[in-house]
Amino acid sequence: MKRLNTLAVTAMSLLFLGVVLFAGDTLAQHKSLKEQLVGTWKLVSSHNVRNDGSKIDVYGPNANGILIYTSDGHFALVNTRSDLPKFVSNSRDRGTPEEYKAVVQGSIAYFGTYTVNEADKVITAQIEGSTFPNAIGGPDQKRIITSLTADELKFTNPAATSRGGTLELVWKRAKIGGAFATSLTISLSEASRAVVRLKMYPGAAHGFDRTEPELFITDPGANLEKGGEVRRAPNPAVAATAREATAKFFAEVFGLSKSE
Repeated sequence: MKRLNTLAVTAMSLLFLGVVLFAGDTLAQHKSLKEQLVGTWKLVSSHNVRNDGSKIDVYGPNANGILIYTSDGHFALVNTRSDLPKFVSNSRDRGTPEEYKAVVQGSIAYFGTYTVNEADKVITAQIEGSTFPNAIGGPDQKRIITSLTADELKFTNPAATSRGGTLELVWKRAKIGGAFATSLTISLSEASRAVVRLKMYPGAAHGFDRTEPELFITDPGANLEKGGEVRRAPNPAVAATAREATAKFFAEVFGLSKSE
């Protein structure tokens, strides 16, 4: 019993943040490209690179975008300009020709299934639905992976664009609270997911399992990595719940009994 309690106390924070730690360790190992792709990605940039080397922001500065790959071979993508005009009518089916044109030219969304050629580092997408109907059921879409780390994905679209060039896109893995933890969880291999439990504690601040008085610190990774002030404060009730959950986790997953 003493040993189990010691493990529970030691690993209490691991249960809260363990997804990050396990995922970082796993991603550093030799995982397949598909396993590394799985998760949620936020758009960093989308450039049309011309033959002369010049670049054009496809969706303008501060573009918004999300790309999701699931472990069972499905994906979804949405990219938009940040300055899309609001419809004066406040009704999506009563926009003006100019408003419709701006939205169509300033956004794209599609979904479907995908496969990965590990040797060539190529993602092949089969589009099942899109805001650009011509892409539905059309030729497979190829994306060539030029760089892939635990936190960043870069790929190109080799098909020539209407502006005469190649699309280069950069993505960053989503890191927004529970969404980030969930993304990391589903990106793990099946074997790793079997020994990971994701448990969130709403209202628990940084240092919830510590005894130091409440204080505010500057964290460069806070606020979507923009940095800023974060609160650290003990929370005995959450800490007790976390200890109990951690003990249960070790007992169930690693076969430890209370007598051990």
